[in-house]
Amino acid sequence: SGDVISGMAGDLKHTQRMMKNEVRPELETMIHEFEDALERAKPLLDSAGTTLDDLDTVMAGSAVVMDESGAALTELQGTLDTLSERLDDVIGKVQAIRRTDDSIVNGLSEESAAKYSEFITDLVQVETEDLYKPVSYGAAMAPFYTTIALWVGAVMLVTLLDTNVKRKKYPGVSEAQCFFGRYLVFFLIGQLQAAIVILGDIFLIHVEPVHPWLFWLSAAITDMIFVMLIYALTLAFGDIGKAVVVVIMMLQISGSSGSYPIEILPGIYGKIFKFFPFPYAIDAMREAMFGMYAQHFELYLSQLALFFICAIIIGLLIRKPFIGVKKFVRHKMDDTEVL
Repeated sequence: SGDVISGMAGDLKHTQRMMKNEVRPELETMIHEFEDALERAKPLLDSAGTTLDDLDTVMAGSAVVMDESGAALTELQGTLDTLSERLDDVIGKVQAIRRTDDSIVNGLSEESAAKYSEFITDLVQVETEDLYKPVSYGAAMAPFYTTIALWVGAVMLVTLLDTNVKRKKYPGVSEAQCFFGRYLVFFLIGQLQAAIVILGDIFLIHVEPVHPWLFWLSAAITDMIFVMLIYALTLAFGDIGKAVVVVIMMLQISGSSGSYPIEILPGIYGKIFKFFPFPYAIDAMREAMFGMYAQHFELYLSQLALFFICAIIIGLLIRKPFIGVKKFVRHKMDDTEVL
């Protein structure tokens, strides 16, 4: 029995050493690892708690939405039922109208086409008010051709009459006096031409202007300005001035909006026609011919008067530097024995 007790004591000591050296360290290691795992899991558990709270809120909101959707669907179902009942009612009324002999549809079908057309015509009926007196094409073109006649008459004057004043006969007369004195001769003859043209328009062609005296007045002012402009150009530049006058006349005939609106003419005319006297003279005569509109008659004559001022500047100032050039050209033209 002593040996057994000694063996058991040895086993106990051996077990004690194993618990101390092997088992205990392993347990302590496991405990530390478990504690670390718990520490790492703690944030996840906290987050999971927050997520669960949010999920609870979402689920609660979804429940509210589902309740409201159910109510909306119920209301929509009621609306569709009401609409279906009303459509059935309308269909029934239409069928009743079609079956009735004195229905509105049958009543309309019995009306005559003439009444329908009269009704539709009344909706788009337009009243026309003539602001200007209707005239023939020939009368409408009278302002244009009258303007051309006045310009051609002024050109004939500078061709037949000398524009220069012989200063030797009038030594004490200034340049301005010579200029306006000779112009007075052209002016008087030009006014006679203008009167003849207007009398021919009224009594021979019978254009019948609305304002005959204003028609004559516009022609008289136009001729006065045309004569001054052509006289000044001829006096300043001689034969070159006469050529310029002819070129200006051709450009104005083509692009003065006398025959066609300026908008449908080539673009170059739309850019230059405002710098020629023809458009303003023609428009002034049209006002007198067909009827006045506001103050346009006075406006056109005022615009035309600007050319009179330009002509005076050409005749008194601009011509002075070109006196030598004019004499040289005149001398060479005489040498050709053509003109």
